[in-house]
Amino acid sequence: MFSSRLSVNHLVEMFRALRHQLAAGLTVRDSFRQQARSGNPAVRPLCKRVVEAVERGESLGEVLEREKAAFPAIVMPLVHVGEETGKLPEAMQELERYMTLERDRRREFRRQAMGPLLQLAGAVFIIAIVIYVVGIIAESRNSQPIRIFGLAGPTGSLIFVSVVLGVVAAIVLVWKAFPKLFGGTAGLTRLLMRIPLVGTALETLALGRFALGLHLTLDAGIPIVRAMNLSFDLTDNPVYRTKAPQAAQALQTGHTLYDSLAETGIFPASFLEMIASSEEAGRVPEMMRHQAEYLHDEATRRIGVLVKAAGGFIWLCVAGFIIYTIFAIYGNYINALGGGIKGI
Repeated sequence: MFSSRLSVNHLVEMFRALRHQLAAGLTVRDSFRQQARSGNPAVRPLCKRVVEAVERGESLGEVLEREKAAFPAIVMPLVHVGEETGKLPEAMQELERYMTLERDRRREFRRQAMGPLLQLAGAVFIIAIVIYVVGIIAESRNSQPIRIFGLAGPTGSLIFVSVVLGVVAAIVLVWKAFPKLFGGTAGLTRLLMRIPLVGTALETLALGRFALGLHLTLDAGIPIVRAMNLSFDLTDNPVYRTKAPQAAQALQTGHTLYDSLAETGIFPASFLEMIASSEEAGRVPEMMRHQAEYLHDEATRRIGVLVKAAGGFIWLCVAGFIIYTIFAIYGNYINALGGGIKGI
């Protein structure tokens, strides 16, 4: 309502500071007041509004609901879990970890993609210059120019650059429109989870958050149906969230946690085995804490592999374009020589 989206770096700094301040015993109001005074200038206005609202008697969750445009979707479920369980420091820690992972993922992707994209920009520039120079030389000799992609001269060079920029713009627009093309975020998530490498990374992230939710809620004594609903919400994954009513209904009819989750058909056997053994031993919160830590590390590893694969795909696309262009220019030159056209 009030806020534009905060950058990942700003969110990492803010959640790190809030984690330390809340863990040291400061109240929510005092923690946000410190951020309003000495935090990053980008977060100070938001933190000031939080302080004013909390002083009026509103909860942190109520305040941030009005400010949710400033945050990723996962923030609100974790804040609600933290408030209901009295474990806001742990919630802030998980948000810091999530934002750090997101920041590192973006940095790694930029690093992987930067080289190929610079090569592409250089190739486009060189080809545009070649098209321009070939046309100018042919015009000065009153001869037919060697055409590259059917283009020659200043006009051809301008058309080539415009087409390349148009293709890049179209790719960006299609990427942004992906959720709408597949029936919203839920449809796109379902599609992505069918892709082997992408799907395993998304599944691991969702399972890690679900395990964290069960650990925080059950350890705080929240009723199991409410705990499970909060945990499903915490996954920030539409595929998992849609299964929450089914699992809740099974629990309410007397099924065990293991049976309720198994009926959804979305949890892997290894995770369900952990649920079954910990439920039998009465140690679900402790087991879920260990699972959350393990799955977070596993998600970090798998996302790293995914980012490297994405960078490699971009490199292959750029290399394919450059190779195709070289052969196209070579073929046109050979044809021009064969036709008796003077070269440059």
